[in-house]
Amino acid sequence: MKKRKIFLCKNLIAGVAGAAFGAVMFLTSGAKSGIYPKILFACMVFLGLYILAEMRVKGQGARLGGVSGKEALLILLLFVNPLLGKVLGFYSSGFLTLLGISAVVRRPHRLSDWGKMVLYLLLVTVGTYLVFSVLLRIHTPEGIFL
Repeated sequence: MKKRKIFLCKNLIAGVAGAAFGAVMFLTSGAKSGIYPKILFACMVFLGLYILAEMRVKGQGARLGGVSGKEALLILLLFVNPLLGKVLGFYSSGFLTLLGISAVVRRPHRLSDWGKMVLYLLLVTVGTYLVFSVLLRIHTPEGIFL
């Protein structure tokens, strides 16, 4: 039986990065940060380990090759989001980031599809606001908008 190499595949990098980042953030977040971030970081560790376990069972997945234009744009959107959050506000920047990601992943072709996507993302943003700001009373960065 030939031994498989699992070095430099997307699942390996995602699993290790997710578990490591979640663990570091979990261990460095103080008691002041509250329970929600701790739960979120523990979930990141769990999902990273799950990806690694699934990779071990099902195979390595896609090999790491060049980064496509869509992947680079998605990564850029995720890095620009915190910068927009300081200027526009957490929920406004989140809406715009989700809109950009949705447009890249599944680009609507008709105007009615764009309208449905924008309406859906507005509902997601309002729901997020209600859960985090109203129900959980978590303070989010404020900006020009909400």
